[in-house]
Amino acid sequence: MLEYRERNRNKHIISDNEVNAFAWAGYYANCSTILVNGKSYEVFHVTDTEIEFKDGTYLPFGCYAIFKNDDEIRFFDDYKLREVRKENPLEHKYYCFTDEQFLTGSFFYKFRGENVMPDERKENMKYFDIHVTYDNAKDGAGYSIFVKANTSNEDKVLQYAIDNHLFEEDGDEKYVDYIEEINEKDYCNVIGGWNGNLLESENTLWKYFI
Repeated sequence: MLEYRERNRNKHIISDNEVNAFAWAGYYANCSTILVNGKSYEVFHVTDTEIEFKDGTYLPFGCYAIFKNDDEIRFFDDYKLREVRKENPLEHKYYCFTDEQFLTGSFFYKFRGENVMPDERKENMKYFDIHVTYDNAKDGAGYSIFVKANTSNEDKVLQYAIDNHLFEEDGDEKYVDYIEEINEKDYCNVIGGWNGNLLESENTLWKYFI
């Protein structure tokens, strides 16, 4: 397992291989804080530096990623971490909606990026969460499709998703348990962030926790 989780711009790397987790944490953080397997670290990158310790030992001239918290300081060769990332790509990226999901969630939904019905007029734009839950899923697994449209007609929104093959599998429209109108901010947070304006996003498959 090797996954990246994000909530409100906070980042969390989780892996059953500690080195892999630190390698990706070093990629996503510099002069900032990140969680690695549930522990918070401040991360700093130094280049072309020799690091000397109080006991007289030292790390040779090189480039290092430094992870620091109240309990420990850990040093990694930055070049070796790059090799680790090349050999161990992230398996999943998750956007989390609650702190519990960000820290401990174990189930996930899937959602696609921006899906826009044609003839949109921003002043009349609506935002929808089309949610699928599988009847035979023991853990309640399912996924959401997020669509923006200049209509309030949920049937039209559902038909758009069907016609444009937005569901993961043919026939998934039979398992839609709700179509819910959401606000623009929530929509933007899901597909790519919020800064007061709608952000454009590629139609990328993401995942988020229940």
